[in-house]
Amino acid sequence: MTVALLSRIQFAVSITFHYIYPPLSIGLSLAIFIMGLIYLKTKDPVWQRISKFWVKVFALTFALGIASGIPLPFAFGTNFARYSQFVGDVFGSVLSAEGFFAFLVEAGFLGILLFGWDRVSPLVHTFAAGMVTFGAHFSGFWIVIANAWMQAPTGYKLVQGPGGKIVAHVDRLKDIIFTESSLNHLSHTLFSAWLTGAFLMISIAAYYLYKERHVLFSIKTMKLGVLIALTSCIFQFISADSLARFVAKAQPEKLAAFEGVFETKSYTPAYVFGWVDGKTRKTHGLKVPGLLSLMVYRDAKSLYQDSMILIEVIGLWCKLLRMDMCRMSQVFLLKFPNIYV
Repeated sequence: MTVALLSRIQFAVSITFHYIYPPLSIGLSLAIFIMGLIYLKTKDPVWQRISKFWVKVFALTFALGIASGIPLPFAFGTNFARYSQFVGDVFGSVLSAEGFFAFLVEAGFLGILLFGWDRVSPLVHTFAAGMVTFGAHFSGFWIVIANAWMQAPTGYKLVQGPGGKIVAHVDRLKDIIFTESSLNHLSHTLFSAWLTGAFLMISIAAYYLYKERHVLFSIKTMKLGVLIALTSCIFQFISADSLARFVAKAQPEKLAAFEGVFETKSYTPAYVFGWVDGKTRKTHGLKVPGLLSLMVYRDAKSLYQDSMILIEVIGLWCKLLRMDMCRMSQVFLLKFPNIYV
């Protein structure tokens, strides 16, 4: 195995473990804020007890998210040093904004949320819950923006850095934040986080109901969790469709790889499940004819362009030039400086 492959494996393991916790934190923070509002209106002590329980769970996911997330920024430098040098000014600006603006708000008001039950009024405590919710979502906003910029980079300029190397610098911060894909990625991620938090609530409530313990607590928790989940699902269908159509437009080779599209043809199918045989360039499994064309173009007869050849050309280019992906992206941006800018 190469160093590049080992670097990707190490980073994949780290970020897979880390990514369990931020969506839980975002989803639970919204639910806790709603619980606080319900308690303010009804003065029902059960809702305060429910809120206290889930604040403890939120604090646990928050702490684990911090502990598992700290190594990741260092991994960019250790595992992908050349990439970090090339886009560090852009990428670092967005990631640092998450720490300076969002994390401080979330962590600051979390103290009131955890220890302010008998020290502040219910109104102030609910306000703290709202600020924690805002901080959690704002933190997710900056992280998603960093990812969205990599999918459709805008607002940068190529300059000569130290040692004569060409690097990307921030040119228009607004364009870096609000790329063509940023709102699609953000909405899709936040709705997913709400679903994650809601299903955690539903699962805990279902367990207690199965054991016939804390019945009233569980019923109220279950109702709120189901309400959040159903609402999120409706919006998630819309968001996922919009994001997939963006990928089909801006990165057709990615969607072709996702769906195993090896040839351009009408009624391009989507597979319910299956497997790809790269040697024979065929995809096997249960397919629905025309579904991919219908989802992407709203017309089952439309041709979904085979973009696998582009992937092969890029791979051959890398082998011939003996470049890693970072170096290849530098050459590509130098040859086509106006793409996405």
